[in-house]
Amino acid sequence: MKDTLNLGKINPNEQRNKVPKHIPSKVHPDTLFTFMTDFGFLLGCLEHKMLSPRYCEEDVRYLNLRRVKSLAYPMKCFCDISLKKLKVHMDWYGDYGIAFSKEWGMRHNIQPVHYLNEESDLRKDITEVLKAALNEEKAGSKTHEMLKNYLLHELGQFTRNYTQTTKRGLLTTNKG
Repeated sequence: MKDTLNLGKINPNEQRNKVPKHIPSKVHPDTLFTFMTDFGFLLGCLEHKMLSPRYCEEDVRYLNLRRVKSLAYPMKCFCDISLKKLKVHMDWYGDYGIAFSKEWGMRHNIQPVHYLNEESDLRKDITEVLKAALNEEKAGSKTHEMLKNYLLHELGQFTRNYTQTTKRGLLTTNKG
């Protein structure tokens, strides 16, 4: 058996710019905002035509993993809140921001997070899979390491506890 696995990375033979047709939501805004606390950060983004990720530590105790309490991921946060809620959001995340269309986000592989109810079957399933990967007896094989790294990266980076309080004191929910 070949000891390699394609874990969602782009196959070089696939079209890179193949983006599904964007259908704007009738319920949520069709704009992605990102905010910062310093005008110099915004100028840097514009000058370098780049949005730099920062490492964000995520509390993963809700997953009930014995040895893992938190994980840190490089990320750049976006929100799709309505303009009516923008002022409250800016009070927490900064007065300087930039907005993009969701179609732009799709073209640039922006991935929304999935909020987990701590008591849900999905959260329990994710916990069991991660525990198995972290405690696997066959640890050390390339396949095992790839699966473990994939699970910790993908599940951890794109899932959040629905009611977790962040370091800024905000309630993390998908309600914006």
